[in-house]
Amino acid sequence: MNQTTKRLFAIVLGVVLCFHFMMILFYCYPNKIKQEKFNFVNTLYIYPAFHQNWNLFVPAPNVERKLFVRYKTKIGFTNWQDILSREIVHHKQNRLLGNESRVLLLSNSLIYELNSMDDKESCVFNNKPSNNEFKVLQFEIEKYVRLEFQLNGTINYELLLVSTGKTKTKSYYIKSLAAN
Repeated sequence: MNQTTKRLFAIVLGVVLCFHFMMILFYCYPNKIKQEKFNFVNTLYIYPAFHQNWNLFVPAPNVERKLFVRYKTKIGFTNWQDILSREIVHHKQNRLLGNESRVLLLSNSLIYELNSMDDKESCVFNNKPSNNEFKVLQFEIEKYVRLEFQLNGTINYELLLVSTGKTKTKSYYIKSLAAN
């Protein structure tokens, strides 16, 4: 490595480190100092890779979330099944089975979806939500339903998302979903 390459590498590394620490500095500013034009830092750089909150490991305290699913059979729809609570019970009964990743995937994707709908009151969706949080949740649910209930082919199903806080309960009913 010649002297010019070393200097160029040092300059690029210095610029990258300066950028990184400036982004962290903007992110850590108190809310009253932050300006709207710096909000891009939260969404584009810090949030996907470095943001840590309660959702990283466990659900937020004082909020209970439930994820109900029912799917269509030849006879009709099955009863509502709370798949998240079911998986949490399975995990607590035997922690050596290694299904904590399934619990975390379902729990965290449900948390992110409910957080994205926080500004909406309880409602019924005739068409599925188009946000990325719902796409992740839908993917995890479809994978879970196929594996747990051993279903093949096209699966018609419905979801009920429930968030119960100390003062308010919100629920979102999503009809007419299909997994190919």
